[in-house]
Amino acid sequence: VLVAAGADDRHTHWSETQRLYDAATEPRELWRVDGVAHVDLHAARPGPYEQRIGAFLGRHLRPAGGRT
Repeated sequence: VLVAAGADDRHTHWSETQRLYDAATEPRELWRVDGVAHVDLHAARPGPYEQRIGAFLGRHLRPAGGRT
């Protein structure tokens, strides 16, 4: 589970985001995006978004047709 949230979100407060993360099992990662509110983290931080999301998925998804 990757929980990504804007630090300035007024709809989902950081304490709620933290509780979601705390309830998740491994593998899990929490990314707090400073200076961003509730919407479109990609538009606000495209480079870091693509790197962070891509790296997480790369570590935790199996290749197509792959076996564990």
